[in-house]
Amino acid sequence: MRLLLRSSLWYTSAFLGSHTAFKSELVTQATTSYLIKTMHYQTEERGRPNSSDYRIYFKTSDGKYISPFHDIPLIADGDQENNVPSKKLKKNDNEVLYNMVVEVPRWSNAKMEIATKEPLNPIKQDVKKGKLRYVANVFPHKGYIWNYGALPQTWEDPNHTDKDTMCCGDNDPIDVCEIGTLVCSPGQVIQP
Repeated sequence: MRLLLRSSLWYTSAFLGSHTAFKSELVTQATTSYLIKTMHYQTEERGRPNSSDYRIYFKTSDGKYISPFHDIPLIADGDQENNVPSKKLKKNDNEVLYNMVVEVPRWSNAKMEIATKEPLNPIKQDVKKGKLRYVANVFPHKGYIWNYGALPQTWEDPNHTDKDTMCCGDNDPIDVCEIGTLVCSPGQVIQP
């Protein structure tokens, strides 16, 4: 599996990786919720999918709410960090494994993203001009042809223009695509 990154991982790990993540408190109550058990944490869905109130929150195995933006480590080194251990073993000591938070699973249309301005940064459906965003199908495929997500504990600076692409950051975590054959779930943390 390979990663396609829009930004430099060197910059991210060198300058952002050492900062301590801040903690948030949950300020909303569940009206409709259910838990999806994953390997080392849980995701809790609230609201109705394909609606502006739909959110996916993250919890540790102990039930403590965490932020996918701040509390899940960027580098999955096999050691347990923030009660979220890595799931994939390194092939050798020189290999670096990165965590990816899946926002939009392969073959789905709803444009989901980490809500960087909300407490605990849940995943929510993106809204543009008051309407929920969806990606178009490109025949013969449906929705995204890959798993699309973000690298935790990273940030794209909107005031920085990349010299190679001449593009600015979007004030969100670094985007990443997992281009393998796996069909993930929203909120799943993988090491592509």
